[in-house]
Amino acid sequence: MRSVVTRSAGPARGRRVPDAGVTLVEILVVLSIMAVLAGITALALPAVNRRATLRQEAELLATRLDIAVEHSLVSGRSSALDWNVDGYQFVERTRDGWLEHSNSNLANWHGIPGTLGLNEPSGVTGGRVYLLSDMSLPEGKLTMLELTSGDTRLLIRFDGASAQVISE
Repeated sequence: MRSVVTRSAGPARGRRVPDAGVTLVEILVVLSIMAVLAGITALALPAVNRRATLRQEAELLATRLDIAVEHSLVSGRSSALDWNVDGYQFVERTRDGWLEHSNSNLANWHGIPGTLGLNEPSGVTGGRVYLLSDMSLPEGKLTMLELTSGDTRLLIRFDGASAQVISE
């Protein structure tokens, strides 16, 4: 009787054919690397978001200052910005003294997001900025406020008539 030796179509056990594809271990290594890179990217994004929030808050404060000046000019009543490191609101001069501003968008306290701070470049962390109905500068003094986030800062320059955001 003749014995027939058959060969299997594939490689011997434990050996891979070069075109066989990828192993589970290789897939897991690639997924692990991708997860680490995604984590690094996610940690870098809040810094970009803080800068955008800083710019947005500075523009909002400058716009509100402009609105309050316009309101003072039209109404003939002086306004003021009461501020501290945590936020700000506007008040209006009436016969009864300084009261909540008649424009509800200006009267409500606006809190500065926790990662930001509002102060003067000199380090003062609160005060009152007067907005006179004749658009003159109180005491002839230009007002500069500073919004900061870490080591990034933007200046809000107020000259009695308008406010501008200045990048440093």
